[in-house]
Amino acid sequence: MAGAGPVGLLASNLDCGPALALFGLPATQAQMFSAPADGLRCYTALTGYDSYARLTVVHDSSLAGMPRLGEHWETAVRELADAPR
Repeated sequence: MAGAGPVGLLASNLDCGPALALFGLPATQAQMFSAPADGLRCYTALTGYDSYARLTVVHDSSLAGMPRLGEHWETAVRELADAPR
């Protein structure tokens, strides 16, 4: 497992074209993140569909706290939505 220090990250931006859709909306952006070389057993994808966003996390079952990640994601999105512009 990775420590609390800096972690190397592999990141990619993808053009998914019309093949990737959510609620009938084609993906407008997609970013993929992983850090397997640093011992993080987690792969994350963030995709955008018009005004929708989808976060997908695939993780090793040994990462006990990962199922709660969705709660933090929801909280962060609400804070961003409520922030002054």
